[in-house]
This record gives sequence, C-alpha cells and structure tokens, in this order.
Amino acid sequence: MNKVSNISSSFDFTEINRDEVLDLLKDLESNTSPGVSGIPVIILKQAKISIVDPLVQIFNSCITQNIFLREWKTAIVTPLYKSKGDTCDLNNYRGISVLPPLGKLFEKLLSSRLRAYFESKRFLFIGQHGFRSAHSCDTAIHEIVSSCLSNIDANLINLLLFIDFKKAFDMIDQALLLYKLGNYGLSNNALSLLAHYFCDRYQMTVINGVESQFVNIKLGVPQGSVLGPLLFIIFINDLPFFLINILSKLFADDTTLLFHGATIDSVISSFKLGLKQIIEWCNYNRLFINWSKTFIMFVHNKRIITPTFLDCEGIHLTAVTKFKLLGFIIDQKFDFQSHVAHLCLTINRKLHSIKRLFYLPFQVKLQFFKSFILPYFDYGLSLTIYFHKNAIRKLCKLYYICLIKLFNFSFLDKSTRFSSIKSHDLINLDLKEHNLFSFHHRLVFRLISFIHKILFNFNSPVQLKSWLVINVNKELGVSLRSNDTQSFCVAKTKSKFGDMTFKNFFSRFLNKLNFSLFTHNFEKFKQDRLDNKEIYNDLNILLKYFPKFNCDLNFFYFHTK
Repeated sequence: MNKVSNISSSFDFTEINRDEVLDLLKDLESNTSPGVSGIPVIILKQAKISIVDPLVQIFNSCITQNIFLREWKTAIVTPLYKSKGDTCDLNNYRGISVLPPLGKLFEKLLSSRLRAYFESKRFLFIGQHGFRSAHSCDTAIHEIVSSCLSNIDANLINLLLFIDFKKAFDMIDQALLLYKLGNYGLSNNALSLLAHYFCDRYQMTVINGVESQFVNIKLGVPQGSVLGPLLFIIFINDLPFFLINILSKLFADDTTLLFHGATIDSVISSFKLGLKQIIEWCNYNRLFINWSKTFIMFVHNKRIITPTFLDCEGIHLTAVTKFKLLGFIIDQKFDFQSHVAHLCLTINRKLHSIKRLFYLPFQVKLQFFKSFILPYFDYGLSLTIYFHKNAIRKLCKLYYICLIKLFNFSFLDKSTRFSSIKSHDLINLDLKEHNLFSFHHRLVFRLISFIHKILFNFNSPVQLKSWLVINVNKELGVSLRSNDTQSFCVAKTKSKFGDMTFKNFFSRFLNKLNFSLFTHNFEKFKQDRLDNKEIYNDLNILLKYFPKFNCDLNFFYFHTK
C-alpha cells in the first residue's frame, strides 16, 4: 500500500506536567470562542492557578485510559461565504469549525509529542512544507522555482503538474490513517487514544443563531483541530515515496510534481508514467483528484511549441501559462511580473479604501496600513531574488506611494532645496520613529533573516540547507576573502537561469556579507543587525553586487507637493 516499512513500536504519549499546561493556559487568546463548553476563555485564564492541577490530572487520566472526552470532540460550524459565486451554492461557503478550548489545549500537548517523534526520526518527507516548523510557502516556492531554473540552465524542459485534491482533509480514511501510524511505530496505547479521538465526533451548524441537530462525523481529520493538520501530512507522507523519479513538493494538500527531460516527447512520456502512479496511489488511499482544477505548465528556454493540453488515462489536462500556487502567481518565465501586477492591483484597492477615510487620525491610518497593506508587501519577500527588475521597481514605487498618499511623507532633501532625492538610509531615518523601514531596508532584512533560519534552524528544509555548502579549500575554485574563514560554494552555470537559483544567489550574497555576525541565536542576530547598523552594510552589498535591486527613486518628485 505504501513504501513505509513496519517499525517496532517506539512511541507512546508521555505524561503531561504542570508547567506545560500552565504555559498553554497563559497563551490562550481571550477572544477565542468557548464552543459547546460555554466557558469563556477569559475565565480559564484568570483561574489558571486554581484549575491547572485538576487539568493535569484529567489530561494524564485521558492518556492512561486512552480516551478523549466527548465534549472536546463536539464542534460548532459556522458557514462563511467565500465572497465569490452564487450565494445559494453551498460549495461557495467555507465551514468554520470551533472546538472547546480545553480540548484544543489537550490536542496541543498530544501534537507536540507526536510531532517531536516524527521530526526526531526524520520520518516526514523533506519536500513537505506545510504545518512544519521553519517551513513555509516561501520555502516550498524556492525549491520549485530553483529546481526548474537549474533544469533550464542544463537545457532541459520542465513540466509542472499542479494537483488539486477534492476536499482532502474531509476525505481521509481514519482506519487507514491509524494503520499508517502503526507502521510508523506508534504503540497500541497511542493508537487506541487516537482511535478514540476519531470516534463519536459530532458537529452542529449555526446560521443566524439557528442551530441544527448534531451530526456524527465518520470521515476525515477534524476541521478546526490542532492534531488534524499534523495527522493529514502524516497520511499523505508516503505519496512522494510511491512516485518513482518524480520531484514532489507539498504544502499540506497542495501538491506540485516536477517532470523534466531533454525533449518534449521524453517529458510527456515520463509524465504519463507518473500520472499512472499518482492515480494508483489515490486508489489505494481513497483520495480523489479534482481534475477540472488540476493543471500542467511547461517551463523551458527553447524555441519549441508545447502542447496546449494532454490526454492521458482518460483525463484531459489543460496546459496553462501561469498558475496561482500558495498565494504566488507562477508564470512560464519565472520572472513573477504577473504576480507583482496582481499584487499591485490588490494593494491599490486597499490603499483607496483607507485613503477615503481621510478624517482618521494619523495613528489610526498608520495601524490600518500596517495591518491591511504592509503584509502584502512582506509576504514572500525572499522570493524577490527571482523577480524581474521591473517587478521590483513596481513594488518599491507602490510602497512609497502608499506612504506619501496616506501620511504626506516628504522624501525630498530639503537641505538641497529639493534638488536631490534622499538615499535609502536617510529615508529609513525618517520612517524609524513610526517603526517603519525603507523598502530596501525591509527587503534586505527579510532576505538575511530568511537565510539565517535556513542555515541555523535545525528543522529548516533539508533541500535548501543542502544547497548552501561551505568550502574552505581554495583548490576547488572558491575565492576566499582574506578576512573570511568561510565561503559558500557557487556552482558553475551555463546561463543567467543558473545564476538566479537559490543556491547561487544566496551563496554569492553570503560570501560578501560579514558572516561573523551570523550568531546562532536568531533574536540576538536580528537585534545585533539593527543595533550595530550592519543592515546598512548589507543593503550596500545587495545593491552593489545585484544591480537589479537598484530602483530609480525620482518618482518621489512627482508625488510630493
């Protein structure tokens, strides 16, 4: 059924201690819904000292007796309209499931133990980026894009398959999941507790205060739960091992497969063999693919005509020129210009909505900007290493236009009677009092923070970490600076596509930075970077050695009174 071999039982849920529960009670969000329990979270937080010992006893009794209380398994579901499509169509609603906070607290304790076991044993597929520490949408996209760019540099053709599973979380076969967990080494006691976690689960729907009857849920991992996402990635974990010679990248159920070859025929032949394997795995695991929302995309740098569709195994798959994956629009050129154009359109709409509220105090508008606009600029900022220079300039320009239009900031150098534009560092000084940074300081800080996590976080993606190889041997062709003790290997490339890969960009960037300041402690690293003003040096290096990040700031003149 899968390629996970049986492992002798080695995992049991260990007992819970007082400090664990007390910390979780402190971290509960006061505005969280109490669910069917009816106990306001604020009461639980205020009474934490009084209830912590009874809770520890209850939780440990549940582990000892392999039970999960029924109240903790009862959910209240509220349908939320997705803001698109017919309001009478149930498929256009997303169910928001709310479980009792004490049940979720117990789930967190179980989840932390199960996750630690899987991470320590290295059972989780290295290409799974969903619901894992130090993994993100950014890391998943980096691996996909850089793999494709490396293939293009080798004069190969890429074929990407973007798979859409039908309600994947809701379709998980619980018995099959428990069988897989047994193969991963969970003891009979641990399996009994999880089996009880699944059985007798109920939910009711509430619309405009009207409650439905309770319905028994017999399929899928629980929505709104803490354990659910972890159990799902465990269930789907064997998919990549089932596929032969296929590069797989996953973010929970968002699955992207990469095929490559020297010719179109060889790529398509490999794809058809792979598609049979995917269908076979789905049949074994009782999951279904939504083929109408599953697409393919050819990515190459050859003067060839690629098919507009492929028919295989009775399935018709449309070839697209761009696809939205994990919030990013990926196009065939991998320059992200389509993504930035869509991003600018979204930000402009947000800007217009806030700008209309001209009567709001400065601080309120500033908070609106940080909450509703700034996250769009920050999301996936590390991926700018692949952006076309025009896309970077558009983002930079829009960032400052937002500041000018919302807050009337002036970025002209008054000391020279508005005859010159302030440099990035002077702009940064103007914004610092509002806890903001210039666009480029924000960009470089995100880049170095991202690469620090890749280098020093134990749980960071194995693939990305393996691409950053330290070499101290000059005979291997790596030029070391006299004041450096470390240098990262830069691979030889045939084209600009090879230069753009994750490995080559960050290796070259790190070789120019003051690596001695890269302490293992991330919080200390961030603070040192700002306190020592090393961030200014980082930015100068970025602009000097990677010219595409330079932006013409003369547009300020036309947006300043």
